[in-house]
Amino acid sequence: MALNERTDLAADTESVSPLRSDAVNHASILSCYVALLCLGKSDFKAINGFREDAYFAEALGLERVPSEGILRQCMDAFAADYKGRWSRRPSSFCAAAKRGSRPWATG
Repeated sequence: MALNERTDLAADTESVSPLRSDAVNHASILSCYVALLCLGKSDFKAINGFREDAYFAEALGLERVPSEGILRQCMDAFAADYKGRWSRRPSSFCAAAKRGSRPWATG
């Protein structure tokens, strides 16, 4: 959720490559991959467990969760492009997250 609130993946990845109208966009691919890594799952197969998970899709703001094959193909094909656009993002993401952090009510 913070990834969606503190970054603009759609704008950052828009120019990676043109996509067909029915293709999963680059921002969705990156969101899914980062979410898997945050969950401690580094294998592309792990996405299969979240394909029908409504909360996973909603939390990431996705219309649909990509298949293992699509996730793998896109990460393989566009890794250098993604890295080029995101190499400086972690520090700006952390700075933005810190500015917008607030305590959670535990009430």
